[in-house]
Amino acid sequence: MIAGPNEPKYKFDEHNPFITEDEDIEVASVGYRYKKSDLGSDIVLAARCEHNGVFQTPIHQFLSIKALNQWDSKLANGSEWRQKLGTQRDELRNNACKLAKLTVQAVLAGSEQLKLGYVSRINSRDPSRS
Repeated sequence: MIAGPNEPKYKFDEHNPFITEDEDIEVASVGYRYKKSDLGSDIVLAARCEHNGVFQTPIHQFLSIKALNQWDSKLANGSEWRQKLGTQRDELRNNACKLAKLTVQAVLAGSEQLKLGYVSRINSRDPSRS
C-alpha cells in the first residue's frame, strides 16, 4: 500500500500471493481482499476486491481512490468542463455508471472511504502528461 517516505507500509495478515517470499521486488501498491458469499441454491460467489490506500491511525481505515477523466470540450459543443465542474450536474449524470461501479467496488472491498478526483491532461491527445 502507498506510504510516505517516512511511513512504514501497511502489511496485511496474509502475504502477497503474486510473489514468493524469497523475492525482494516492489509490486503494485494495491491491497487485495478476497470475499466469499453464499447466494443460495448451491451458488457461491468469490470476488477479489482491492484497497488503494490505508489511513494508519489507531483504527486502520481502508481507502478506495479513483479518478474521473476529463472529456474533450471540442466534442461537447465547445463548453469547457473545468468551468462547469462545480455548477452543473452534468458531470454526475455523464459519469453515473462509472460512479455506481466505483461505489460498488468500494463497498464490496469494505473500504471505509471512497476518494474521487478529476484528472485533467495538458493535451487531451497525449496520455503521458497529466
